[in-house]
Amino acid sequence: MNVVSGNTITNYPHILFNQTPDFLRRIGACGCRAHTRNYRARIAASRQARANAEPDVHEQSTAEAIAGS
Repeated sequence: MNVVSGNTITNYPHILFNQTPDFLRRIGACGCRAHTRNYRARIAASRQARANAEPDVHEQSTAEAIAGS
């Protein structure tokens, strides 16, 4: 038998209980906007890192090789 000792109930139950459905939707929408903002920031950061990581190497093209020899 698993018994949890201590208080497992939060001290601020008013956040989720006794709320109107509209207010709960608003809370959910704020979380969705924050998730989307953070997701877009992560994508932009990874694209920036990839752009900075690529070496700036100029390889000779076929036409340049023919013209040079």
